[in-house]
Amino acid sequence: PSLLILDEATSALDVATEARLLDALRGLAGKLTMVVAAHRLSAVANCDQLVDLTTDIAAVAVTAK
Repeated sequence: PSLLILDEATSALDVATEARLLDALRGLAGKLTMVVAAHRLSAVANCDQLVDLTTDIAAVAVTAK
């Protein structure tokens, strides 16, 4: 696939399982586009761009890696 959409993919996972999943997703970086919806900052820590939907105005910011 060229697009992977993840909606709260780590919300029910323990810390160790979340880390393994996020490592696997990092392995896909550059191979496809991922759209990640998450409350946990750890789930989006390695994203290239973030959109904060908690405000009335969505702001896009490029994250520093």
